[in-house]
Amino acid sequence: MKINLKQLKRTISLLIVSIFLMNIWVGPAYADGLDDGDAVSTVQSGYEDEFTPLNVSSGDISGTEIYEGDCSYGETDVSGEEGGNEAGTFDDVSGSVSEGEFFVISTDDLSEEARSKAIESFKDLLASESFMAVIFPSDSEAYLTADNYGEVKAIVPLGTTVYIDDIEIKKTGGIYYLAHYYMNGSEESAYFTDDSLLYIAEYWVSWKENEYSKFLSKLNNSDGLLYATQSAASSSVDDISLFPYSYRERLSALKKNHPKWIFVPSYTGIDFSTAVSNEIGDRSWIRATNFNESQGFVGSPAAQSGWYLATKAGVSFYMDPRNWLWDHNPDDRLPDGTIFMFEQLTYNGSYHSEAGVQAIISNTCMSGNIPGEDKTYAKAFYDIGKETGVSPLHLASRVRQEQGTSGTSALISGKYQGYEGYYNYFNVGANGADGEIIKNGLKYAKDHGWNTRLKALKGGALFVGEKYILRGQDTMYFEKFNVSPDAQSARYTHQYMQNVQAAMSESSTTYSGYIKAGVVNSPFVFKIPVYNNMSGETNMEISGPTHLMRLPGRVSENTDNYSKAEKAANVDEITLTAIVSTGSRNISWSSSDENVAKVDANGVVR
Repeated sequence: MKINLKQLKRTISLLIVSIFLMNIWVGPAYADGLDDGDAVSTVQSGYEDEFTPLNVSSGDISGTEIYEGDCSYGETDVSGEEGGNEAGTFDDVSGSVSEGEFFVISTDDLSEEARSKAIESFKDLLASESFMAVIFPSDSEAYLTADNYGEVKAIVPLGTTVYIDDIEIKKTGGIYYLAHYYMNGSEESAYFTDDSLLYIAEYWVSWKENEYSKFLSKLNNSDGLLYATQSAASSSVDDISLFPYSYRERLSALKKNHPKWIFVPSYTGIDFSTAVSNEIGDRSWIRATNFNESQGFVGSPAAQSGWYLATKAGVSFYMDPRNWLWDHNPDDRLPDGTIFMFEQLTYNGSYHSEAGVQAIISNTCMSGNIPGEDKTYAKAFYDIGKETGVSPLHLASRVRQEQGTSGTSALISGKYQGYEGYYNYFNVGANGADGEIIKNGLKYAKDHGWNTRLKALKGGALFVGEKYILRGQDTMYFEKFNVSPDAQSARYTHQYMQNVQAAMSESSTTYSGYIKAGVVNSPFVFKIPVYNNMSGETNMEISGPTHLMRLPGRVSENTDNYSKAEKAANVDEITLTAIVSTGSRNISWSSSDENVAKVDANGVVR
């Protein structure tokens, strides 16, 4: 049987009046954090009173709740057959939704238990795994953070790496991560919403798909109020459009070949010419290959034999990210797969494997067992990477880069006079002039107790992870050229190697490993630096997209006794509009409510 909801509403209103007179009135619920006209995205929960809500899934009406807005569903099939309310619209005091998507908010103990379990299981994972993500909001070039009191803290640029420390899940759904990050060399901490972060770690994705989904399932399947929500399938981000025009042709070609790859710009805030000038000299060594000599990249001899100082042209060539946006390089003088110098170097069990590691070291001295150990090098690299949260393929590629294929260096022989039985596979601390490099590297190994090959592998991997990848230098490019805007160390310092070609060589080795392992089309995340005033870029100002700033600490969940004005003020979102300079990538901001937050000319949130 079909009835008109407007007629039904008048009937129900009479019932509610009767209930009120019997002193068993249950007050109305309202959506939190929204202005009039906005789609409902969060709702109030925490009712203590029992009530019988509208049951959407069965179409059975056994009770109701009154709203101050108009419920216009058209004809409703109360028997649950075709023609029910799934395709309707819903209007209440806080806004409207045209998507026709609904969820049910639970008010019983089932959803609270599931929420607690989801939080607990995430914290258990947090105790044993590294949780790293990059800022990647769907509609902006920066993200504004808040502390636990909801006060605005800072603008965190798109591409910034954050390190998760804790989690909160709202009773109404919605994940907030407490994370630390680095800005201008200082460690900061703030809350980030789940939809502002990009992460691909298998254990993280699995937690969200399982434990968090169980909580949402309890909300959806338990008795409770009917609410509208924004469409769950938000529009996909056009990551390529976030880059300057001179990047886009190459990135579009890569996306065509590898649709799952994700490109995130990392705006350095530095003029490219300034960055090059700071890397010239002893910071950038180069080999005298035919290609380098023909291009004028080879300068005067460096402190170590066989190495030369790279010229300004050489540093500029190897430092320009646009030269390395390749899977298959058409220039046969240069290697394939150099896009992987921008790969975020965190462990991911969905595509990191022992077989992939073996593919990288198969034709080297590390193709078999570790001398003195009942374990292969491939197994060791894989286990260490999983344990430390660092890509095991990166670890293997790094050692191959440092030791070559034959492995004849005294740093890993265990026989160097005065340092017998000590090993340093990653060449940590191995710097200086001829005659000093080996001693310095082995002294570091001895000081850190690396008296077995396995200890040296583990110790070196921890050094790479803790000193670089977990401190903002989380790509091969940023390990060589420390221009990362979110690195803990000062610019142009704390650079892993002097070899200006290292990122190019290592990335090609890693790419080859992924090809052989059959996982090159996995959803890799590439953080690609963007400089100011790069050649080939025009400079014009355009109105950028708006950004919603979420302030979780400012919002009250219980708004039963709020007036409409109080509800309107109970917002957790402020709209900012970016004005972007396409050449310099400088950003200015306008605010929808400067009394809550605004950004001054220096980029400081006031």
